[in-house]
Amino acid sequence: MTFPLSARADIEDYEQEEGTITNLLSRSYYKVRFFNTPHLSDNTFTMRLYALGKVSGCAHTTGSYVEIDRATDTLKVEVVESEVLLDDKEPLYSNHECEIKQNESFFDVLLDRDQLIEDEIEHISLKSREYGDYQTVDIKVKKDSIKLTVPSQRQEYNTTFWFLPKNTVVLETPNAKNRDDVRDAIRKFGMENGLTPVEKVVKDYQFQHDLHNYVVFSDTEGRFTKGLDSLDARIPVGKVTLSKTRYGANGPVEELYDLKVIAKRTKNTYNSEYIKRLR
Repeated sequence: MTFPLSARADIEDYEQEEGTITNLLSRSYYKVRFFNTPHLSDNTFTMRLYALGKVSGCAHTTGSYVEIDRATDTLKVEVVESEVLLDDKEPLYSNHECEIKQNESFFDVLLDRDQLIEDEIEHISLKSREYGDYQTVDIKVKKDSIKLTVPSQRQEYNTTFWFLPKNTVVLETPNAKNRDDVRDAIRKFGMENGLTPVEKVVKDYQFQHDLHNYVVFSDTEGRFTKGLDSLDARIPVGKVTLSKTRYGANGPVEELYDLKVIAKRTKNTYNSEYIKRLR
Protein backbone atom coordinates (compact mmCIF):
# COMPACT_ATOMS: atom_id res chain seq x y z
CA MET A 1 0.00 0.00 0.00
CA THR A 2 1.52 3.31 -1.06
CA PHE A 3 1.01 7.05 -1.21
CA PRO A 4 1.88 7.77 -4.88
CA LEU A 5 3.33 11.13 -5.82
CA SER A 6 0.59 13.16 -7.50
CA ALA A 7 0.99 13.85 -11.22
CA ARG A 8 0.21 17.48 -10.39
CA ALA A 9 3.00 17.77 -7.85
CA ASP A 10 5.29 20.72 -8.48
CA ILE A 11 8.74 19.15 -8.11
CA GLU A 12 11.69 21.37 -8.69
CA ASP A 13 15.29 20.34 -9.13
CA TYR A 14 17.40 21.47 -6.22
CA GLU A 15 21.08 21.84 -5.63
CA GLN A 16 22.33 19.04 -3.43
CA GLU A 17 24.21 20.30 -0.40
CA GLU A 18 27.76 19.16 0.08
CA GLY A 19 27.93 15.96 2.10
CA THR A 20 24.31 14.88 1.53
CA ILE A 21 22.91 12.08 -0.62
CA THR A 22 19.15 12.57 -0.22
CA ASN A 23 18.42 11.85 -3.89
CA LEU A 24 19.66 8.24 -3.65
CA LEU A 25 16.32 7.30 -2.04
CA SER A 26 13.30 7.45 -4.34
CA ARG A 27 10.44 9.70 -3.18
CA SER A 28 8.04 8.82 -5.99
CA TYR A 29 5.83 7.10 -3.42
CA TYR A 30 5.73 6.18 0.27
CA LYS A 31 4.94 2.69 1.49
CA VAL A 32 2.56 2.69 4.47
CA ARG A 33 2.26 0.20 7.33
CA PHE A 34 0.23 0.22 10.53
CA PHE A 35 1.22 -1.27 13.86
CA ASN A 36 -0.07 -1.29 17.41
CA THR A 37 1.17 0.89 20.31
CA PRO A 38 0.03 -1.16 23.35
CA HIS A 39 2.21 0.80 25.78
CA LEU A 40 0.07 3.91 25.21
CA SER A 41 -3.60 2.89 25.00
CA ASP A 42 -5.94 0.46 23.25
CA ASN A 43 -7.07 3.00 20.67
CA THR A 44 -3.72 4.47 19.59
CA PHE A 45 -1.74 3.14 16.65
CA THR A 46 1.16 4.17 14.44
CA MET A 47 1.11 4.83 10.71
CA ARG A 48 4.66 4.42 9.38
CA LEU A 49 5.53 5.81 5.95
CA TYR A 50 8.85 4.91 4.42
CA ALA A 51 10.69 5.34 1.14
CA LEU A 52 11.81 2.11 -0.46
CA GLY A 53 15.51 1.39 -0.55
CA LYS A 54 18.44 1.70 1.83
CA VAL A 55 21.83 3.38 1.62
CA SER A 56 24.74 1.44 3.08
CA GLY A 57 28.10 2.99 3.84
CA CYS A 58 29.83 5.74 5.78
CA ALA A 59 26.71 7.80 6.43
CA HIS A 60 23.96 8.52 8.94
CA THR A 61 20.32 9.60 8.62
CA THR A 62 18.82 12.73 10.16
CA GLY A 63 15.33 12.77 11.67
CA SER A 64 12.13 13.81 9.89
CA TYR A 65 9.85 16.67 10.90
CA VAL A 66 6.09 16.02 10.72
CA GLU A 67 3.10 18.35 11.13
CA ILE A 68 -0.52 17.16 11.37
CA ASP A 69 -3.60 19.28 10.72
CA ARG A 70 -7.26 18.75 9.91
CA ALA A 71 -9.47 20.27 7.22
CA THR A 72 -13.14 19.15 7.35
CA ASP A 73 -13.00 15.35 6.74
CA THR A 74 -9.30 15.20 5.78
CA LEU A 75 -6.30 14.54 8.00
CA LYS A 76 -3.41 16.54 6.55
CA VAL A 77 0.15 15.28 7.05
CA GLU A 78 3.11 17.45 6.03
CA VAL A 79 6.68 16.21 6.26
CA VAL A 80 10.22 17.48 5.93
CA GLU A 81 12.10 14.35 4.91
CA SER A 82 15.21 13.03 6.56
CA GLU A 83 18.58 13.35 4.87
CA VAL A 84 21.40 10.86 4.53
CA LEU A 85 24.62 12.62 5.52
CA LEU A 86 28.02 11.38 4.44
CA ASP A 87 30.60 10.81 7.16
CA ASP A 88 33.39 12.29 5.07
CA LYS A 89 35.11 14.59 7.55
CA GLU A 90 37.77 12.08 8.57
CA PRO A 91 40.33 10.26 6.36
CA LEU A 92 39.35 6.64 5.80
CA TYR A 93 42.67 4.97 6.55
CA SER A 94 42.76 1.30 7.50
CA ASN A 95 43.17 2.18 11.18
CA HIS A 96 40.46 4.86 11.08
CA GLU A 97 37.55 3.22 9.30
CA CYS A 98 34.01 4.53 9.57
CA GLU A 99 31.10 2.48 10.89
CA ILE A 100 29.33 0.82 7.96
CA LYS A 101 25.56 0.75 8.47
CA GLN A 102 22.32 0.78 6.51
CA ASN A 103 20.29 3.99 6.35
CA GLU A 104 16.62 4.25 5.44
CA SER A 105 14.13 7.10 5.35
CA PHE A 106 10.81 6.81 7.21
CA PHE A 107 8.60 8.76 9.58
CA ASP A 108 5.86 7.81 12.05
CA VAL A 109 2.45 9.39 12.58
CA LEU A 110 0.80 8.53 15.91
CA LEU A 111 -2.98 8.38 15.51
CA ASP A 112 -5.98 7.95 17.79
CA ARG A 113 -8.77 5.72 16.49
CA ASP A 114 -11.49 7.28 18.65
CA GLN A 115 -10.46 10.81 17.66
CA LEU A 116 -10.53 9.91 13.96
CA ILE A 117 -14.06 8.53 14.39
CA GLU A 118 -15.20 11.59 16.35
CA ASP A 119 -13.74 13.96 13.73
CA GLU A 120 -15.36 11.90 10.93
CA ILE A 121 -12.06 11.65 9.05
CA GLU A 122 -12.51 10.05 5.61
CA HIS A 123 -9.28 11.01 3.82
CA ILE A 124 -5.55 11.40 4.51
CA SER A 125 -3.44 13.79 2.47
CA LEU A 126 0.36 13.78 2.43
CA LYS A 127 2.55 16.70 1.41
CA SER A 128 6.32 16.89 1.22
CA ARG A 129 7.83 20.34 1.51
CA GLU A 130 10.58 19.23 -0.86
CA TYR A 131 8.70 17.10 -3.40
CA GLY A 132 5.09 18.32 -3.37
CA ASP A 133 1.70 16.67 -2.92
CA TYR A 134 1.04 12.94 -2.88
CA GLN A 135 -2.24 11.36 -3.90
CA THR A 136 -4.90 11.62 -1.20
CA VAL A 137 -6.08 8.24 0.10
CA ASP A 138 -9.46 7.24 1.49
CA ILE A 139 -9.72 6.00 5.06
CA LYS A 140 -12.54 4.16 6.82
CA VAL A 141 -12.20 3.91 10.59
CA LYS A 142 -14.31 1.57 12.72
CA LYS A 143 -14.00 0.31 16.27
CA ASP A 144 -12.40 -2.95 15.13
CA SER A 145 -10.40 -1.88 12.09
CA ILE A 146 -9.03 0.81 9.83
CA LYS A 147 -8.98 0.53 6.04
CA LEU A 148 -6.97 2.60 3.56
CA THR A 149 -7.90 2.73 -0.13
CA VAL A 150 -5.91 4.21 -3.03
CA PRO A 151 -8.14 4.41 -6.13
CA SER A 152 -6.92 4.46 -9.72
CA GLN A 153 -8.64 4.20 -13.11
CA ARG A 154 -8.60 0.41 -13.35
CA GLN A 155 -8.10 -0.84 -9.81
CA GLU A 156 -7.95 0.15 -6.17
CA TYR A 157 -5.38 -0.83 -3.56
CA ASN A 158 -6.62 -1.67 -0.07
CA THR A 159 -4.92 -2.18 3.29
CA THR A 160 -6.76 -3.27 6.45
CA PHE A 161 -5.44 -3.16 10.00
CA TRP A 162 -7.33 -4.59 12.98
CA PHE A 163 -7.44 -3.32 16.56
CA LEU A 164 -7.03 -6.37 18.77
CA PRO A 165 -8.27 -6.59 22.39
CA LYS A 166 -5.75 -5.97 25.15
CA ASN A 167 -6.15 -9.59 26.31
CA THR A 168 -5.06 -10.98 22.93
CA VAL A 169 -2.65 -13.91 23.11
CA VAL A 170 -0.89 -16.00 20.47
CA LEU A 171 -0.45 -19.76 20.82
CA GLU A 172 2.44 -21.05 18.73
CA THR A 173 4.26 -24.31 18.04
CA PRO A 174 7.77 -22.98 17.30
CA ASN A 175 9.19 -26.39 16.37
CA ALA A 176 6.62 -27.11 13.67
CA LYS A 177 8.14 -27.52 10.23
CA ASN A 178 7.00 -25.39 7.32
CA ARG A 179 5.11 -28.29 5.76
CA ASP A 180 3.13 -28.90 8.97
CA ASP A 181 -0.17 -27.02 9.18
CA VAL A 182 -1.05 -27.34 12.86
CA ARG A 183 -3.60 -24.52 13.14
CA ASP A 184 -6.58 -26.83 13.74
CA ALA A 185 -4.76 -28.60 16.57
CA ILE A 186 -3.75 -25.28 18.17
CA ARG A 187 -7.27 -23.88 17.80
CA LYS A 188 -8.70 -26.96 19.53
CA PHE A 189 -6.08 -26.73 22.30
CA GLY A 190 -6.85 -23.05 22.89
CA MET A 191 -10.61 -23.51 23.03
CA GLU A 192 -10.21 -26.43 25.44
CA ASN A 193 -8.30 -24.01 27.69
CA GLY A 194 -11.03 -21.36 27.69
CA LEU A 195 -9.68 -19.13 24.90
CA THR A 196 -11.79 -17.62 22.11
CA PRO A 197 -10.43 -17.45 18.53
CA VAL A 198 -9.95 -13.77 17.75
CA GLU A 199 -12.05 -13.93 14.56
CA LYS A 200 -15.09 -14.52 16.82
CA VAL A 201 -14.30 -11.33 18.77
CA VAL A 202 -12.99 -8.92 16.11
CA LYS A 203 -15.42 -8.50 13.22
CA ASP A 204 -14.13 -9.53 9.77
CA TYR A 205 -10.66 -10.38 11.10
CA GLN A 206 -8.52 -12.21 8.54
CA PHE A 207 -5.50 -14.38 9.25
CA GLN A 208 -2.27 -14.19 7.30
CA HIS A 209 -2.58 -16.62 4.43
CA ASP A 210 0.92 -18.03 4.95
CA LEU A 211 0.79 -18.77 8.68
CA HIS A 212 0.88 -22.44 9.66
CA ASN A 213 2.01 -22.76 13.26
CA TYR A 214 0.14 -20.20 15.37
CA VAL A 215 -3.38 -18.97 16.14
CA VAL A 216 -4.52 -15.69 17.70
CA PHE A 217 -6.97 -15.83 20.63
CA SER A 218 -8.80 -13.59 23.07
CA ASP A 219 -7.94 -14.59 26.66
CA THR A 220 -10.85 -13.00 28.53
CA GLU A 221 -10.08 -14.80 31.81
CA GLY A 222 -6.36 -14.00 31.72
CA ARG A 223 -5.39 -17.64 31.91
CA PHE A 224 -2.23 -17.18 29.84
CA THR A 225 -1.86 -13.40 29.50
CA LYS A 226 -1.33 -12.92 33.25
CA GLY A 227 2.06 -14.59 32.88
CA LEU A 228 3.11 -12.43 29.93
CA ASP A 229 4.46 -9.15 31.29
CA SER A 230 6.16 -7.99 28.06
CA LEU A 231 6.07 -8.44 24.29
CA ASP A 232 9.21 -10.56 24.50
CA ALA A 233 7.88 -12.95 27.15
CA ARG A 234 7.33 -16.59 26.18
CA ILE A 235 5.78 -19.25 28.42
CA PRO A 236 5.17 -22.97 27.71
CA VAL A 237 1.49 -23.85 28.13
CA GLY A 238 1.23 -27.46 26.94
CA LYS A 239 1.50 -29.59 23.84
CA VAL A 240 -0.52 -30.77 20.85
CA THR A 241 -0.38 -34.29 19.44
CA LEU A 242 -0.36 -34.84 15.70
CA SER A 243 0.16 -37.76 13.36
CA LYS A 244 2.41 -38.29 10.37
CA THR A 245 2.71 -41.07 7.83
CA ARG A 246 5.91 -43.07 7.47
CA TYR A 247 6.43 -45.38 4.52
CA GLY A 248 8.40 -48.57 5.04
CA ALA A 249 8.77 -52.09 3.70
CA ASN A 250 5.38 -53.05 5.14
CA GLY A 251 3.57 -50.00 3.74
CA PRO A 252 2.43 -46.74 5.32
CA VAL A 253 2.31 -46.44 9.12
CA GLU A 254 0.71 -43.61 11.11
CA GLU A 255 2.92 -42.30 13.93
CA LEU A 256 1.99 -39.84 16.66
CA TYR A 257 4.28 -37.00 17.72
CA ASP A 258 4.04 -34.03 20.10
CA LEU A 259 4.76 -30.35 19.56
CA LYS A 260 5.33 -27.89 22.40
CA VAL A 261 2.88 -24.96 22.57
CA ILE A 262 4.00 -21.56 23.85
CA ALA A 263 1.99 -18.42 24.62
CA LYS A 264 3.14 -14.90 23.74
CA ARG A 265 1.77 -11.43 23.20
CA THR A 266 1.19 -10.13 19.70
CA LYS A 267 2.97 -7.06 18.37
CA ASN A 268 -0.01 -6.63 16.03
CA THR A 269 1.85 -5.57 12.91
CA TYR A 270 -0.20 -7.56 10.37
CA ASN A 271 -1.62 -5.54 7.46
CA SER A 272 -3.93 -7.31 5.02
CA GLU A 273 -3.42 -6.02 1.47
CA TYR A 274 -5.41 -6.76 -1.68
CA ILE A 275 -6.16 -5.25 -5.09
CA LYS A 276 -9.70 -4.84 -6.41
CA ARG A 277 -10.15 -4.72 -10.18
CA LEU A 278 -12.58 -2.03 -11.31
CA ARG A 279 -12.77 -2.98 -15.00
